[in-house]
Amino acid sequence: LSQTIVKLAGCASTVLAAVVWGSRRIKAERRRTAELEALCRLVGEIGENIAHFGTPLPEIYSGYSDDSLDGCGFLSLLRERGMTAALDAHLLTQSDDVTAILYRFSHSLGGGDRTEQTELCEYTKKRLSEALAVRKSESRDKEKLWRTCPVLIALAAILLVIQ
Repeated sequence: LSQTIVKLAGCASTVLAAVVWGSRRIKAERRRTAELEALCRLVGEIGENIAHFGTPLPEIYSGYSDDSLDGCGFLSLLRERGMTAALDAHLLTQSDDVTAILYRFSHSLGGGDRTEQTELCEYTKKRLSEALAVRKSESRDKEKLWRTCPVLIALAAILLVIQ
């Protein structure tokens, strides 16, 4: 009887660990998507402020707020040392493609007249929005995968061990 209880407890803990692991993967994927949405809004905000008000970048940065970017420390570093330094800190959980877009934006930002800067912001926001659309379409499939595969693998492992 005690051996059966130990086996059942082991099986339950294995399945529970698989569910928790899958849930954490889903949460991380959602965090990456929310972070990319926040970056799109940030670039849009920069563009709007430059186009309509000619606001200097430090003022734009200090006036912008977002929970996703505040939580990882990106915004505080952005306010203190600028966009390139904030990107260099690797606080964002974005793909290499998105990071490359942001670096190009960062290096070009602040140089040129208002029209050029506005166009740069629009172009960058468009590229980030395209990446966001791809991420959203892929994340649905990934969430299904992270909900089912870990549990199925845990159950397969349990079947192998119980025999």
